[in-house]
Amino acid sequence: MLRTGFTRRSESEGETSAGDGTGTLVSSHSVDQVQLADYRLTLAAKALRGRGDQRTLEQLRADVALDLLTGRAQIQIPTADLEDLADGAESGSVAGDWVTRLPGLGYARPIINVTVPIQTPMGLSDDPGHPVGAS
Repeated sequence: MLRTGFTRRSESEGETSAGDGTGTLVSSHSVDQVQLADYRLTLAAKALRGRGDQRTLEQLRADVALDLLTGRAQIQIPTADLEDLADGAESGSVAGDWVTRLPGLGYARPIINVTVPIQTPMGLSDDPGHPVGAS
């Protein structure tokens, strides 16, 4: 059971974006649990790099974290086996697929709000619409 929630940070009221199409998600928890999560994310990123993924470790860590949180993937091996993979081992109990990709979930659809001047749909203007929250 998750004992603490996630906090969304933003630069302006009510937004979760950094203004460049990215967002930030922060989790507060006990130090040992945060360190363990960070360690496992780093090991998973290193294991993916070892399989030829060209993204940086930070990019891989962020992608693995979101895939796990959104239910798009599961890591199905203990930390000790993940350590072996991160060190380049591909034998014994860690051979094969250690991460399961799950099908996309229907509830995770993005919502994009666009504001259009009323004159545009009335045919009185060619002014474009603007995404809500865009600068």
